[in-house]
Amino acid sequence: MPKFSVLSGRLSFGTGRGREALADLRTFVAGRNKEATASLDEAGEELIALHLLEVPNTLHVNLLSTNAIETPIGNIRRKLGRVTRWRAETDQPRRWLAMALTEVEKGLRKLSGYRDLPALARALAVDRADSDKACAA
Repeated sequence: MPKFSVLSGRLSFGTGRGREALADLRTFVAGRNKEATASLDEAGEELIALHLLEVPNTLHVNLLSTNAIETPIGNIRRKLGRVTRWRAETDQPRRWLAMALTEVEKGLRKLSGYRDLPALARALAVDRADSDKACAA
């Protein structure tokens, strides 16, 4: 049975290495679970979007995980969990959400590799421009 390391996908850089890591993952999963293999095939190259954008792999550790969004959402739910009167005719729900977001913000930390975020922004801008051109054609 082949071995697979999660780190191989996170530490690889570029399109070729991303595709290689995806192929390794598929080989690893194929022998264990047919449904997981089908799911992996369905997602395809969307799983290696950061690799396809060729952003620095310093961002992969945080952005290849959903923790950066799931943790704040969970904390907001905990903060608002006891609210029972969500009356739409007032602005109270907005104020409760603002309070929860302010509290959650206190616990947020910088992404590791945050200095490379401008490279991600540039890659996304180029990718968007390319997709806009393709849609116009």
